[in-house]
Amino acid sequence: MKIILCLTLLGLCVFSKTFACTITNGFIVQIENKIPDSKVFVHCQSKDDDLGDHWLTFKQEVHWHFCENFLKTTRYRCHFEWNQKEQDLDVFNKDLGLLCFIQDDNNPCNWSTMTDGIYWYNNNTTTWLKRYDWKPKSI
Repeated sequence: MKIILCLTLLGLCVFSKTFACTITNGFIVQIENKIPDSKVFVHCQSKDDDLGDHWLTFKQEVHWHFCENFLKTTRYRCHFEWNQKEQDLDVFNKDLGLLCFIQDDNNPCNWSTMTDGIYWYNNNTTTWLKRYDWKPKSI
């Protein structure tokens, strides 16, 4: 009887993970283009998930929700291109998970592309912080 109860509880945890994170923290990464009259190319992926290519027009965004893995080694890396410039960066990793965490199942990690660089939103201070400059695009 105990085995059936344990398997039932385990099954509920596994199936509920598609709607909410029950054992680990849930996060939403959002990337928005804030460069007027421009398209920004974004390609993001983790070790397990390739989120594909996205061309974001002004004020357009891409976002995804995920549950952090048990070891807190979840990492999403993105490649950005705009106007002969580019940047590669982690939009989520262990350190950013700590910074984005606000005790919610949808802890937000928000990023924006601007003409002078790529910004991250600090949930604690409610301010946008420039984290990266654009680099000249390599040929």
